[in-house]
Amino acid sequence: MVGVVFRAAECVTRRRGGGVIGLRRASLRAVLVAALASCVPGERDVPTGAIEPREGHVEVEPGVRLYYTAMGEGEPTVLVPAALFLLEPLRGLATGRTVLFYDMRDRGRSGAVEDTSRIGIRDDVRDLEALRRHFGLDRIQLVGWSYLGLVAAMYAFEHPERVERLVQIGPIPPRADPPYADPGAYAAAVAPDALERLRRLAEEGMPEREPARYYGEYWRVFKPALFGDTSVMRRYELPPADLSNEWVNRLEPHFQAKFASMGGYDWRHAAAGLSVPVLVVHGSADRNAPPAGGREWAVSFGNARFFGVDGAGHLPMVEQPDLVLPVLDRFLSGTWPQGAVVLLH
Repeated sequence: MVGVVFRAAECVTRRRGGGVIGLRRASLRAVLVAALASCVPGERDVPTGAIEPREGHVEVEPGVRLYYTAMGEGEPTVLVPAALFLLEPLRGLATGRTVLFYDMRDRGRSGAVEDTSRIGIRDDVRDLEALRRHFGLDRIQLVGWSYLGLVAAMYAFEHPERVERLVQIGPIPPRADPPYADPGAYAAAVAPDALERLRRLAEEGMPEREPARYYGEYWRVFKPALFGDTSVMRRYELPPADLSNEWVNRLEPHFQAKFASMGGYDWRHAAAGLSVPVLVVHGSADRNAPPAGGREWAVSFGNARFFGVDGAGHLPMVEQPDLVLPVLDRFLSGTWPQGAVVLLH
């Protein structure tokens, strides 16, 4: 799963476990998060680090349980929301450090939250803090992808004393409705005939009758929009269709609530006051979150550098892992990577 600031021409409502779905005119930002492909976790090693057990659930508030997987050992600990999306692409970072992947509330393997008043951007920030406290971590490093780049930044604004380093990968812009938004970028990657077929399936009630099957149909249409090089899709697995949190019709109310909670935000001023080192990584062909938004984040932060990945889409660590993973590893190890540049206003 997100381009929170754009308006899509035509898109399909979100994936999430449950009932009704319809294709209609909607905001591209909702489609963007919905269109976050993910990897199926493979076999996991038993960790030898401080966080035990290596897989489980944490109740962050009554009735809200978050799934997590801990990998590697050593300090500092890196927290990565969206385990469902990022565990496989970023598991290589768990060498010489502990990486704690987790799924956000109401997503992936975390517990479902039926009350949409409990689904908001600030809930994500509070959940991150609850996990830090639960595991007794003094200072952490953060990796936030797509709209979670905003979540990670918001956490750092509220808890700068807890954050050692911050990475944003393909982040949504630091402000709502920026002048550089391109409403047609995402839609241009979707085949019109495939979209029309998906619309017919929705009208025929497939999302209600066969939500897992519709989930697969949905991704056949929207997966290409995640990549600059679509040939990479063949080696990138989607989340398993039996995860009801990720069914399309279940995600519609989730993202409606999530994006409504953001309002007309503008975090540029807050970013300027943050001294934590920040690395912004963005693919030049990202249709989900405009690269100009990543550059604006890098310009706004008090201590940031920008690393562009030429030709990559919304998942640069999947398209060009041999380039991106060493860059992330070097930064999280305490050094600015070669090629990361300071951008001027």
